[in-house]
Amino acid sequence: MILHFKEKLSNENNRIVILNSIGAFILKGSSLLITLMTLPAFMKYFGNQEVLGLWFAILSILSWVFSFDLGIGNGLRNYLVKSLIKDNKDLVKSYISSAYILTAIIVFVATLFISLFFKYIKWNVIFNIPSNLVSENVINLTILISVFGVLIQFLLKLVSSILYALQKSVINNLLQLASSILILLFVSNFDFQDLSTSLVVLSIIHFAAINLPLLIVTIIIFSTVLKGSIPSFKYFKKDRANEVIKLGGVFLWVQIMYMLIIVTDEFLIAYLSSTSHVVEYQVYNRVFTISGSIVLLVMTPVWSVITKAYAESDYLWLARLYKILKSVFLLMVFLQIIITVFLQDIINFWLGENVITVNSLYSIVFMFLGITFIWNSILSSISNGMGELKTQIIYFTIGAAIKFPLSFILVYYLESWIGVVISSVICMSMYCVAQPIWLSKFFKRTLSLQH
Repeated sequence: MILHFKEKLSNENNRIVILNSIGAFILKGSSLLITLMTLPAFMKYFGNQEVLGLWFAILSILSWVFSFDLGIGNGLRNYLVKSLIKDNKDLVKSYISSAYILTAIIVFVATLFISLFFKYIKWNVIFNIPSNLVSENVINLTILISVFGVLIQFLLKLVSSILYALQKSVINNLLQLASSILILLFVSNFDFQDLSTSLVVLSIIHFAAINLPLLIVTIIIFSTVLKGSIPSFKYFKKDRANEVIKLGGVFLWVQIMYMLIIVTDEFLIAYLSSTSHVVEYQVYNRVFTISGSIVLLVMTPVWSVITKAYAESDYLWLARLYKILKSVFLLMVFLQIIITVFLQDIINFWLGENVITVNSLYSIVFMFLGITFIWNSILSSISNGMGELKTQIIYFTIGAAIKFPLSFILVYYLESWIGVVISSVICMSMYCVAQPIWLSKFFKRTLSLQH
């Protein structure tokens, strides 16, 4: 009877993974193609690599800011899965309301803080771009619009965590695709006479593109599936808020440390070298992260299914999944090698002849960056779904601590911005070695106890 029940649970988990993964491949795969098409469109839109590099660096900064939500979304996601398994509607209402109210408070405080102190920041110095190319006022306005857009996204993005918990990750992929299409349509069809207007208008379009799809889906979800669970102070529970923020705080620390390792590359390249080199970085990075993005699009819906299986103590299913994912990793490593061999042909086909000449050292470094990104996506999704964050906390913290000084040293001695990317590979590799050791011990222990 128990074995039959376990088999039923495992079959349900398999079905959820397969359906969400197929949807992710179609929609997220389309989003990846749109992203590849966006880079040449951006080049044409700006017509200046330094300003384009500035825009990419601004987006990099925004992704830092987006991590400072106290991890509430991830905390909500994990607790909501458990509440839905128990079919406890009161818990669902209280977790949702508590998460939204906490996030609204953060957005309000952050908006107040930014409004008071934003004007004192010297962005031209930070981004290493001359004021005669882009004035201080233009950069300030561009970043201010973009930051406020991200702050609103903080609140609206909670619907994504709800969708993951409901095992409806396909809708999240549709949202990302919609945002990418809106931005691509704009940069492909509009052209302005001066760079300043191009920057400011693009920041407004970015504001709308990232928030409008989320707003529409939020209204639909709370009008249908979660009709009785609209966020309200009536359902706010202090203990639920504490649970979400406690787990979210751990996720936040992991997010920040990971961010300091990976997401700072564009900023460091702009600061230590030039914003024009950020564009070259983007070319290599977008090609070599395709494989990682494919794996990530599969792992994103799998996270909540792992949480579900872990709550059901279905360790055999988790172990089998891990074994399959290790095989997927080896396949992706082979794909990274193929990309390295044919990189010049790929770039020529994508951007045209003579746009960039491939540097063999750079391509090998980015190949290893892509491999570490893929392996990290697999490992962190499994450990996040199980709520095992200790290994990430330790090794991401160590990596973040050495990322900046190591980047400075490598760029100085190599006399090239590629030192920043080498630093990222080194910092990520420590976690990629440590987490598999923990997982092997965990599965050996739990499976032996069940037998």
